[in-house]
Amino acid sequence: MMKAIALGITLSLSGLAAAQVLGVRLGVHSTCPDGLGGCWSGPYEALSDLKDITVSPKCDYSRWMALAKTAGGRLPNMDEIDRVVTRAGQFFSVRGYEVTAKGFLLTRAGQLYLSIPTEMSPLLLVPAVQGHEWDPGKGSERPLTKEQTAAYSKLPKRRPSKPLVLTGWLRRPKGQGSLAIEVTDFRLLER
Repeated sequence: MMKAIALGITLSLSGLAAAQVLGVRLGVHSTCPDGLGGCWSGPYEALSDLKDITVSPKCDYSRWMALAKTAGGRLPNMDEIDRVVTRAGQFFSVRGYEVTAKGFLLTRAGQLYLSIPTEMSPLLLVPAVQGHEWDPGKGSERPLTKEQTAAYSKLPKRRPSKPLVLTGWLRRPKGQGSLAIEVTDFRLLER
């Protein structure tokens, strides 16, 4: 009897272990005269020294975004990345962190959360209010699309604990130690 129970627990936990942060896009701002395209090597080299994140040597110059992958499917260490990018030179700062994560939708006290087993605390989910993709031609952030601003309202609220892949901007709300995600897209998964 004990073996059957242990096997059931193992199978259950193996499904949860697959839930994780699948990818990160860093919104990097540059006041370099050549824009981010001419100066990406500075932040890239600084970020390459970090052990918990791997950043692509190429960035999306049309949106000033860089693809990254975190070690162990964890959330990026925003404080460490901010510090390293700023140290790369006075021309650089991080505008935001877009994460795509696989996890479970939960409801607590009327609030929606994303539970990612690689993280200790579930992440509060909130509507997206601001994008972080840059429009170099206009010198400002690109506005969110209608689909991005509506994504949060389309999350299922009646039947939580559904597995899903969710994309959004990682935030640390003022006055709170916990993190939140401004939801811009999601896809429900079959169990």
